[in-house]
Amino acid sequence: MKLLFVYDSRIKRRNIDCLLRDKNITSVDLFPLIEDSTITKDVKGAISSQGIKSVSLINTAETIDEHVDCLREGICRWSAEIGETLVKGKRVKQWFLLPGESLSTWWLSLISEKNNFKTNAFFQVVQVHALQETLNNGKYELCAIAIKDRDLTKSIKNVVRKLNMRAKILPVVFSENLRGKVKRILRFLGLFGDFIHGCFVLVTIFMRGCRIRQHLGSRSKRLPKSQSLLFVSYFPAVDKGASQKGVFRNKYALPLQDRLMEMGIPILWLLMCVPLDGHSFNDAVRLAGVFAKRGEKLLVLEEFLTIKDAIMSFLMLFRQSILSFFIFDTVKEKSLLSAPIGDSCGPIIKSLWNRSFCGDIGIMGILYYFIFKQVFKEVLNINDCLYYCEMHAWEKALNAAKKQVNPNIRTIGFQHATASRNFYHFFYDPKETMVKREISTLPLPNVIACNGDIMYSNSAESGYQNLVKVEAVRQVYLDEILSSPRKSRKGKPVLLVAGSIDKTESTNLITLVSAAFPKMEGFDIRFKGHPSMPFEKLFEEEGVDVSKRGYLICNNNISECLESAWAVLVPTSTVSIEALLYGCEVIIPALPNSMLMSPLADFKGYYHKVTYPEELKETMCKIVNGYTLHSISEYKEFVRNYWCIDRTLPRWTKLLKSNAYYD
Repeated sequence: MKLLFVYDSRIKRRNIDCLLRDKNITSVDLFPLIEDSTITKDVKGAISSQGIKSVSLINTAETIDEHVDCLREGICRWSAEIGETLVKGKRVKQWFLLPGESLSTWWLSLISEKNNFKTNAFFQVVQVHALQETLNNGKYELCAIAIKDRDLTKSIKNVVRKLNMRAKILPVVFSENLRGKVKRILRFLGLFGDFIHGCFVLVTIFMRGCRIRQHLGSRSKRLPKSQSLLFVSYFPAVDKGASQKGVFRNKYALPLQDRLMEMGIPILWLLMCVPLDGHSFNDAVRLAGVFAKRGEKLLVLEEFLTIKDAIMSFLMLFRQSILSFFIFDTVKEKSLLSAPIGDSCGPIIKSLWNRSFCGDIGIMGILYYFIFKQVFKEVLNINDCLYYCEMHAWEKALNAAKKQVNPNIRTIGFQHATASRNFYHFFYDPKETMVKREISTLPLPNVIACNGDIMYSNSAESGYQNLVKVEAVRQVYLDEILSSPRKSRKGKPVLLVAGSIDKTESTNLITLVSAAFPKMEGFDIRFKGHPSMPFEKLFEEEGVDVSKRGYLICNNNISECLESAWAVLVPTSTVSIEALLYGCEVIIPALPNSMLMSPLADFKGYYHKVTYPEELKETMCKIVNGYTLHSISEYKEFVRNYWCIDRTLPRWTKLLKSNAYYD
């Protein structure tokens, strides 16, 4: 008998022994959905101890990555068709119109947004499809499943049943903190658990608003008295040196902030507190208070949530939960499980639906809308509203609220970073982006400002209106590097491991490097974490002793780290593009438990792809011995074509002058 063993967690040895005993199994293929090679080693050892000599390891990372491309080709069409599905004479997006408002919360759902940073549902669909192909081709009689996620387990069982095979579920070892246990219990409760989670989020946001108002005091003193530009920004994304002096310098927009000052355009900052550089929410509020006392015109988003709007949001969530429950079966039958999803993935998509309309995602979208409505009611003297455009739910809520309260304000969505084609949330079916006079239309900014040719062409594919090219504000510092010869490297070769904002990806890097290089091997290995996900805590969680292995933590800014690097191992990060300017060879991991999201992944021939530790080791050996994919001049030309880089910001100047009048 031939067995396929699917797993993503640790399994007790006795459970594996029980599976193999008296089953007449002659060969086993391993299908890991996890990067941790130690787990695979333990599983392989347990199987071999039962006298089974034929044990093979499938390169699941490669198989899964191929199916990511297939899903991407149809995901926008799938989402658009669901929104247009008729249920009792009304389209789905019309069912979710907020009463008396100009917004359909359909656009705030994860089914419409398709954001792989907020849900792993679409990656789970890919995993199921990859597994189905393997089962089809492998002539297996039994499939053993040891998976943590209940929905993924059910979906795999659906595939096995469809192929008339037997499935055996093995319990896994859970190693999670209290927060993880609570989340697992809420997921077990289904729709009711999602609703409880949504209510908890509502209370949390309301309490945050109270904390902000208490600390910052009256908003009237912080509101502008002359025409200003409303700049919505993540916080505390600040220049540390300036902040120590009580001066607010937005590190994501330093050149643009300077240009606005030169043009005499006052800025009113609307801050969204997110975990950055180790700052907690309370840290961010205290820092905002320091800037406010120094006369900086700033507001914090949550302080605009009133008791009335909090109650209204709860009622809207309750109404929406009931609506979603009653129309779910019809939508499921007509379009929810159509290609490229498939009916086997029903459990995964049902949970995504419930979370979108009944859970934390559902309530956050509604809250954002009412908060932004209050912002536009209170904040006068605004002609332009500028924000970072990443096609999140809060951006759609902002644009809908602006349209409802003050449609004369021009909203400018600035695509400030990079985006892979696997950033599904950046892309929509052109039918959805058409400008219509319906209140259920997708709320978009008046202008989408793209930071280069790549972002412009990608956006044009979705049919977005009013696209313009502007300078890549966060990358204009690269202008000097583009025009300078590469500095000669000194000392030993260096592999820089650049972390991601995503915890799973950053943890995968540690696991991959630890397996490939348990100790230093003639070159330095330096880790540079993302501001929101430092490596130090992850090393502690994974039980990796940095000093014993000889790894180094790079605390310098990323440009200094790149100067000495020969190669950069990086998943989802703009660093993958910046590294090319420094003559670094870029290595991108494609792993079985996270989607390949690197912005460089769309440009084969400019990076080295690795899927397992031995491949990383071989690739690094080649690079140390002088192998490169392109010359430094070719890398620079690629970056020059990717971003608009000009320190004088002529495109920005033209855009800002084209609309507003500032006293």
